[in-house]
Amino acid sequence: MSGTNIKEKARIKQAKRRANLKKDQEKYKIYLEKDRECKAIWKSSLSPTQLDEHKLKERIRQRDHRTKAAAPSMCGPSTSSGPTTTYKSSQVLGKALKRAQSSLPVSPSRRLCVVQSLAKKVGLTDEGSPSSRSANSSHAINKETVKLVHSFYNNDISWQAPGRKDRIIIRETNSFGKKTKRTEQLRFLLMSLKEAY
Repeated sequence: MSGTNIKEKARIKQAKRRANLKKDQEKYKIYLEKDRECKAIWKSSLSPTQLDEHKLKERIRQRDHRTKAAAPSMCGPSTSSGPTTTYKSSQVLGKALKRAQSSLPVSPSRRLCVVQSLAKKVGLTDEGSPSSRSANSSHAINKETVKLVHSFYNNDISWQAPGRKDRIIIRETNSFGKKTKRTEQLRFLLMSLKEAY
């Protein structure tokens, strides 16, 4: 039996023991207190160099655990064997993100423009944006159907409001990706949808 299998079995056994202890909260608190005392006694018996080595090992262990927990979100291409991470730790990734965000413009619209331009330059598609998602989605309604619906409701079943202020602003994105606005007069249905249908 290999050493890794023994370690894995010991880890599983310890996890089961911990799970059983957690069922009774009072016993678990007593167990934690005893464990804390035992570790404090053990640490007090160590020499300064041994204590430094122990602290270093603990730091590495915690870092590895955090890295393993954050592995899917570390921006690396995933392979059949699992996700390969571009950054060694989540802290390094966090610092890189913070540096990039601090150098972006303050204005939300300019920030979006810069990020979209970067995505195009790097070769990423802007699939995450709501406008492109709704346009490219397989569930999106095609333009012909939209025109048919408009013509159906703009017929005798609706009444156009006469007031100059009875207008609605419609925001759209044209074929060049530029946002445009147009106004249309409000219309009110003269019957229920069931009757109209």
